[in-house]
Amino acid sequence: MLLELGDDHFAWRLVMAVNVPVVAVALVLAYLWLPVPAGDASGSSSEQQLRGIARLDPVGALLLTGSILLILLPFIQFQSPAGVALALAGLGLLGVWVLWERRMAQRNPAAPMVDLRLFAIPSFTWNSSVLILYFAGMPAMGAVVAVYVQQGMGHSALVADSSRFRRLCWSWRCPLRWAVGWSGSGRA
Repeated sequence: MLLELGDDHFAWRLVMAVNVPVVAVALVLAYLWLPVPAGDASGSSSEQQLRGIARLDPVGALLLTGSILLILLPFIQFQSPAGVALALAGLGLLGVWVLWERRMAQRNPAAPMVDLRLFAIPSFTWNSSVLILYFAGMPAMGAVVAVYVQQGMGHSALVADSSRFRRLCWSWRCPLRWAVGWSGSGRA
């Protein structure tokens, strides 16, 4: 819908602005609802604050972010041998991230960003694998449908987005029925 607000050269950038209010609300809610870890109470010294920030594992976060970027970038931009090289570099960086997380866990079990011991539990590993495959495919389906509605059927971006919104509302109908006994006809 935001694409209809601007001209052709600026409108697609407006789509990125959707994230700003979502992140702002999420940060406020996180601040209000998440508990403060022991030793990080408000009013503590800056030394304790630095220890709290260090527990976030910024090196691990940068390694994982860089590896995901390098793995996904060839799908978006570089569909060439250079893209294959970028993807391989991303897989290598992912390996470095695994080594880093293991090292962090050896130094302090509470320090790593991801506790890799969880992957020794088969149900966790299988569930994570299924979720990765699911979320790798579902955004693509939304994009394919939107492109089909716009280019294949000749509708505007507003119509394509509203068709996605209708599917979203319809997808909530079944869980809503199950949860509250709603039949959609006004009768329970």
